[in-house]
Amino acid sequence: MNKKLISVSVIIVVALILLGYIGIKIYGAKKVEKGFREFMEKTTFGEFYNVDVESFDYDPFSREYILKGVNVKPKIPDFKGDEFTAEEIRIKFEELKKGFTFAFRVKNSKSKFGDKIVQQDYSLLAKLEDEELEVKNETNVKGYFNVKYEMKLDNFDRKIFPLIAKIYRKLLLNTATYKYGNSYPFLLRDEDFMLLISKVMAIVPKYIEFEYEEKGFSEVLLDELAKQTGKDKEALRKEILKDIERELQKEKNENAKEFLEAIAYFIENKKGKIEVELKNKEDLSVQDLLAIVIANKEKTSDEFINKLAKKIEFKVEFKNK
Repeated sequence: MNKKLISVSVIIVVALILLGYIGIKIYGAKKVEKGFREFMEKTTFGEFYNVDVESFDYDPFSREYILKGVNVKPKIPDFKGDEFTAEEIRIKFEELKKGFTFAFRVKNSKSKFGDKIVQQDYSLLAKLEDEELEVKNETNVKGYFNVKYEMKLDNFDRKIFPLIAKIYRKLLLNTATYKYGNSYPFLLRDEDFMLLISKVMAIVPKYIEFEYEEKGFSEVLLDELAKQTGKDKEALRKEILKDIERELQKEKNENAKEFLEAIAYFIENKKGKIEVELKNKEDLSVQDLLAIVIANKEKTSDEFINKLAKKIEFKVEFKNK
């Protein structure tokens, strides 16, 4: 085979690969657009929000469906604070033999917080296999804070997801029509809601890990508190720090001390990081934990914490000492 023939063969192979890649991207983009249109038609979401998407795309390598230039605006006055824009939303869903994996990422979203516009990036990864659900989440609100959490839940019924969706639609409808009033008492008479509560009570939280990194959010809260109380912001800061110092002197629990030290550091330095970890040593369900809380409601906080510590390993670590 001569060199010219080899070159032609290589060009053909490369062209076929490119055509295949382009074809997959076009097919994927059309699929995500179709799924989006069906979602808006089948749910009540479109009745309460105008949702505009500039373009749809698909990444064959990561197998993610992509929505670009997303703009969500409420149609009714009660939802006026819910306006939301995002540069890009990426979604991935894969069926497993006994479950699924789901990934959801939002890049450079903008929404209102009080009278301010905040920017954030968000990511969620969930994996359900058999009856074990693992969740990892990170939210980075630029100039405010970064939050990460990871948890594992056992005895998790996947029917919980469609139940949540059904109840959310009912809540949207209720808010829009005020058919049942603003306090939502109808949920206590709703079969889907009671079934959801039953399934949630059976969940066994194996562990939860939480990390908070302060980047200026404490200043926003101080500003708001100063407005509400009419006090000087710096005087208020000193007052809160003194209160925390008094509590530290009285506190005996080391985890509580770590938490209070972290709060004081955030307020004073506008930065810092705290990590919280909980491990379920006896595989207690949510129902079991609720029973312990109710049975010990007459005990002091120290007595209750000491009793719970025998069943739940609880650790707080402040990273900026």
